[in-house]
Amino acid sequence: MNNIELPAEVPIPTGLALRLGASFAFHPFEYSKVLIQLGHEPLAPRNTKTLLGRPALAYPSVFQYCGHIRKRDGVLGMWRGVTPKMLSLAVQHLAGNKFNEIYPPEPELKEEEEDALTMEERKERFIKITLQAIACKMTCVVVSQPLQVLAIRSMAEFVGGEDKFCGGLTAGLYGGIVSILNENGILGFWSGLIPRMLGEVG
Repeated sequence: MNNIELPAEVPIPTGLALRLGASFAFHPFEYSKVLIQLGHEPLAPRNTKTLLGRPALAYPSVFQYCGHIRKRDGVLGMWRGVTPKMLSLAVQHLAGNKFNEIYPPEPELKEEEEDALTMEERKERFIKITLQAIACKMTCVVVSQPLQVLAIRSMAEFVGGEDKFCGGLTAGLYGGIVSILNENGILGFWSGLIPRMLGEVG
């Protein structure tokens, strides 16, 4: 996968293009996952049996969720919230690159160079690499959180059938920004930041 190269005319890095393409292609599954995490249960559980033959109830699969979304909102409705999600990935990529420019990671060492390090030097190098990676990840999360909030709220609107965060020429971005500012103020763009940071760093 690392050997894949895009034509020179394409103005974005190969790694970012592949991430955006995969995110777009698999967005319906991500959308279904968000609805499941929110506790939205539009489909009744079905009767099934355990491996031991005991009767049990099974929740709908992610594919059944996708089918339910398609029936209600059509095929395009399965990509609700994809614009802020993809913008969030792009912002994370750019923020990560900029952070690594300002605070470069520790250079890679050859095997013999690494063997020549003392235990104390190895420990110090490990701490520097770990702290740099954590700081970079946290920066990316903080910078991209407003777009993540817009994406999650856009997908969550499916539950109530609203459309403040989707549709229109700006794909719901303008309406979503105005709605968050009016309802939660500027700090509303960083709702859920701490749990997401802990999840990403962990």
